[in-house]
Amino acid sequence: MEDKWAQLEEKYEELEGQLAQLQISRDVPELRRVSRMKARLEKPVALYREWKRLGREIEEARTLLEEEHDEELAQEVNSFQEKRAALEEELTLALLPRDENDDKDVIIEIRAGAGGDEASLFAGDLLRMYSRYADSKRWKVEMISASEGEIGGYKEVIASVQGDEA
Repeated sequence: MEDKWAQLEEKYEELEGQLAQLQISRDVPELRRVSRMKARLEKPVALYREWKRLGREIEEARTLLEEEHDEELAQEVNSFQEKRAALEEELTLALLPRDENDDKDVIIEIRAGAGGDEASLFAGDLLRMYSRYADSKRWKVEMISASEGEIGGYKEVIASVQGDEA
């Protein structure tokens, strides 16, 4: 698995070089394509580099631990190992194949079902929940159409969510 991560790091560095050359040549479509590929690899490569750094720190701490049997240092090694295991799991998830729809924007349609006013209030709560989630991810939510309920909420609402990996 580590070989795969190292290959991704090499590919990322290669894309950085290509990007520098393309900015000079001003080939806009190719520049956009390479920029997107580089952006997709940024998170996994950053995680891999952190994983490698933690590996070096664990080795250094173990070397020191062999020389002097310090309990605090042993706890630090355990802490580093736990962080590294968590990073490894996160890295594995980051390397899952991307769906072709991952880069597309989303349309949300919420309709109040049977239940009258309570259903329209619930539809309003759902819209608020999705909107807050989108805000936390820094996605843009734009109302396309809305039909408000009598005491609040919505009978029907359609919203567009736009952003990176929305």
